[in-house]
Amino acid sequence: MRDVIKFEVLNCKKVETALKRAEKQLIKDAKENGLYENIGQSYARVIRDEFLYSKGKDYQSQMEVVYAVQQFANRMTNLSMTELQYI
Repeated sequence: MRDVIKFEVLNCKKVETALKRAEKQLIKDAKENGLYENIGQSYARVIRDEFLYSKGKDYQSQMEVVYAVQQFANRMTNLSMTELQYI
């Protein structure tokens, strides 16, 4: 299954909000359809590209966004079916 990027996820001003919305959407989809390889990678790429300059154009601000997106991608990669039962 491929991630279908929902416009509602990206329709916000903060990267943190987009990541929370994407995680919520991916967990909902995973509960309905099951897990698959590279879950959330499409969202991670789109969110990184969309919000890379949202906190400023300096290198430190860009790396904050990259770090937040990487943490999101790691959470999604390590998601398991047993975790989905408790979420």
